[in-house]
Amino acid sequence: MGAANAPRAPSFDGAIAFAQDLIRIPSLPGEEEELARRVVAEMEALRYDEVWIDELGSVVGVVKGGGGGATVMLSAHLDMVEGVAGAVGRGGVAGEAVGDDLHLEPAA
Repeated sequence: MGAANAPRAPSFDGAIAFAQDLIRIPSLPGEEEELARRVVAEMEALRYDEVWIDELGSVVGVVKGGGGGATVMLSAHLDMVEGVAGAVGRGGVAGEAVGDDLHLEPAA
């Protein structure tokens, strides 16, 4: 098991490192395989109950709840918009694409 998918607890620093990888890994439409593998590694490291890449190349991860609560679904695309870059800075990341705006910064 590599460093990217060694089991670990969720953390802000881990989320920043993961977001930095998402920005750095090229993922033009139709060329998302490497990024999908990185997302799978992250889900496995965070001990998701089930993780797979479906027949369309989408990553699916399931975290089973304890029952009784609401079901939550997070859906996002893996491909990047050509010519739009992300920025990795001091403790944070930012990226913009058509209709997307990602900003992660440490809480004050």
